[in-house]
Amino acid sequence: MVYNYNMRKNLKYSATFTIIILSSMLGYVAYAEEVAGNVATNPVACTMDAKTCSDGSSVSRVAPDCKFALCPGEVANTEKNRNRNQVKREEVRKEIDAIKNELSAKKETYKEEMSALLQSIKTKRQGFKAEFETAKTEAGIKITAARTSFLASLKNVRDENKKTSAEKIVSTLQALNMKFTDQFSNKIDQIENILVSIESRIKKAEDKGLDVTTVKTQVEKAKQSIADARTAISTQTQKIYSVDVTNDTTLKTQMKTLRNDFSSDIKNVYTTVKSAHMAVKTTATTLAQIPKIDETDTTTTETNNNTNN
Repeated sequence: MVYNYNMRKNLKYSATFTIIILSSMLGYVAYAEEVAGNVATNPVACTMDAKTCSDGSSVSRVAPDCKFALCPGEVANTEKNRNRNQVKREEVRKEIDAIKNELSAKKETYKEEMSALLQSIKTKRQGFKAEFETAKTEAGIKITAARTSFLASLKNVRDENKKTSAEKIVSTLQALNMKFTDQFSNKIDQIENILVSIESRIKKAEDKGLDVTTVKTQVEKAKQSIADARTAISTQTQKIYSVDVTNDTTLKTQMKTLRNDFSSDIKNVYTTVKSAHMAVKTTATTLAQIPKIDETDTTTTETNNNTNN
């Protein structure tokens, strides 16, 4: 009996819970149907005024925003504007493509011109190096002969200390001459490299339509200064610093004259190298005064923005 009583009690609770769930679901469905019915039976009501079109026809307001419908002419104009805008976009795209192609062509031309310039400089430099090495070789032969003659003439000097000192001076001057001329040659190469960079920027400015007449004239002057310096270096390489000693009395004077001659010659070569350096520096300064060389070309960017708008 207890068991049957508990079963009836559980069934009673289950039935009650089921009834509650069904009532909730039926209530939600009834509410949804009511809302849907309101929407269907109560549409947005627009005012009944009308707009007269240019062709004499009229249009009324249209739900849901209650704006006037387009007149027949406005529909046509809208289509025309849409087509016109499409044509403009196509024209702008063609302009962009033309600009890109032009920039690409300029870039290729620039590369070819710079390659030709670098090859020309490389060829000239190799020619100078060959001449320079030949001059050094010839100078070495002359130095050996001069040294033999110099050592023979030192027999006229009785003071051994003076002999040693004189021999040391001659050897030192010849070694310094080779050292300085090598340094000058390397310095001129560095100066020329700077000039190449300047010419590259001049080409960039020229492609932008900037006036580079003055700076191009200075480039030619700088090139001539570099050529003059190389000639001076080559000439200095072939100079021999030696003397034929006659006696103890004249040895001191001869050594002093030899040192002075060497110092004067080196200073002259240094002056030509410095002149080349100053010519390139002046060219760089003039180039720096030309505005807008490094400004990015914004034409394509602006055109793209206009297209997107």
